[in-house]
Amino acid sequence: MAFRRVTCADTAHRGATVNGPTASTAPDALEVVARALGVPDDAIEGAEVRVELPGARAVEAVVDYRDRYFVGLRTGDAMYRVFGRNHWGAPVGVSVHDFAPGADGERSGERWQAWLDGVFA
Repeated sequence: MAFRRVTCADTAHRGATVNGPTASTAPDALEVVARALGVPDDAIEGAEVRVELPGARAVEAVVDYRDRYFVGLRTGDAMYRVFGRNHWGAPVGVSVHDFAPGADGERSGERWQAWLDGVFA
C-alpha cells in the first residue's frame, strides 16, 4: 500500500478529538478500542490492516505506531490516534487528523464520540 506524503500546503487539516466514557478507564480499554476498529492484537508497526472507521466504510490503513499506551493508524488521507490514557485512570482518547477534501471535523468528532460511547455501552 502506497501513501503520498501530505504536507500543510496540500490541504487544510480538519480534525477532532474525543474522549471515551468512564467505562473506557478500564485496564484493557485501549485493546478494546483497537479490536473494535478491527486492528488485530498481533499487528505491529508497519502492518497493513483493514479497519472499520466510524461513519465510513472499511478502509486499508497502516499501523504507524503501536505500544501498550498508543495505537496510530494512517490511511491515504487521514491519521487516527488512539491514546491509552486508561493506564493512568483517564478515559481513552481519539484524535482524528483528516486531510481529505470536504472533511468535516465537527461531524467526524460526533461520529467518533457516538462510536466510542457504543463500544463501552
